[in-house]
Amino acid sequence: MDDIQLTRDGKIATIDSMIAVDRGNIKRTKQRLEEMQDNAAELEKRGEAVSKRYLANIAQLRNEIRATYAAILRRERGKDEIFARYARDIERFKKIAQVRSQNASVEKTARNIWLDNIVRCTDKKDCDRRWQGMEKFVRQHATTPIQILGDRIIATKTPKRGVDVSITVSRIREKSLPGATLFLDIQCKNTLSGQELCASQKIADIKQDFRTRFGK
Repeated sequence: MDDIQLTRDGKIATIDSMIAVDRGNIKRTKQRLEEMQDNAAELEKRGEAVSKRYLANIAQLRNEIRATYAAILRRERGKDEIFARYARDIERFKKIAQVRSQNASVEKTARNIWLDNIVRCTDKKDCDRRWQGMEKFVRQHATTPIQILGDRIIATKTPKRGVDVSITVSRIREKSLPGATLFLDIQCKNTLSGQELCASQKIADIKQDFRTRFGK
């Protein structure tokens, strides 16, 4: 059974590495978007027109961020499938070997921990209703200003300090499911203090508030 779990954990680790790359790409794209938005604002302040091509590039960066969050969600779904598949393999092994697992609760927690960050809505009307409160939620909990404000994604700027909380909420359609998935991503600065913040009760409380407000 240990070999089955090791194989499973190796596959999960590979996906987690991909997600880490995705999150790094999001951070860099948001920083680039911030630079371009600041440049556009400066041009407008001086009374100069911002070119259509420049605005199109800004829109493209926003789309890239949203698409990368959709990719992260697909990878998380893939992790769920791996846990489920290997859970069946472990159960078959236990029956054959006639051993009792003492780790069932641990398996369940590991498999579902990422679900803290998602809420399902059933159709457009239901999704629109839930989305109405998203901007207020983001402004309440994020410490960085809003960078993207749309009907499918709301994102704040990247964290500048160890005490900063950056929040993105995405409304993602999944082909295999009706309605949409509302996906919460919280980022802290990549420092020791930032890592401690993201592992703190404060962040757990934000996730709980997300589920409480929008899971109804």
